[in-house]
Amino acid sequence: MTRKDLEDYRKKQLYVKAQIGYLEEAWTKVTGTSANLTGMPKGKNGTNDLKEDYLDKKDKLILEKKKQFEFYDKNIRKQLDELSLINPLYASILHMIYINGNSIEEVASTMNYSYFRVCHFKGWALNDFDKLDKNYKSANKSKQKQKNM
Repeated sequence: MTRKDLEDYRKKQLYVKAQIGYLEEAWTKVTGTSANLTGMPKGKNGTNDLKEDYLDKKDKLILEKKKQFEFYDKNIRKQLDELSLINPLYASILHMIYINGNSIEEVASTMNYSYFRVCHFKGWALNDFDKLDKNYKSANKSKQKQKNM
């Protein structure tokens, strides 16, 4: 995962929540109720067929969106865990800023550092985060070359 992926974490998290909210709202509009009607017997006139089909599609879309974000989240957190082994302070700062969504001012007051010191730490932490990504990619390339031989 790159620095850009880390910076986009909150945006992607909000996007997934918005998509799920939209699907839930659309379901409420379609059914006219706020309760899920799964497992209800189908009516003779077939009106429930469309609702149940929509519900199935909605559930599949929600699961797909959640799985995509979980994969992304897992990779980001794995790389932050690797960074915490090298420098826990850097990992904490990146986690507080990019995962929790805290501002630099909030991080500075929480960690009892000045604003400018946290800015420096953040820059150094992002550089180390990028190095981990490059090391990971180069390790994967060397593994693939060994498999091809």
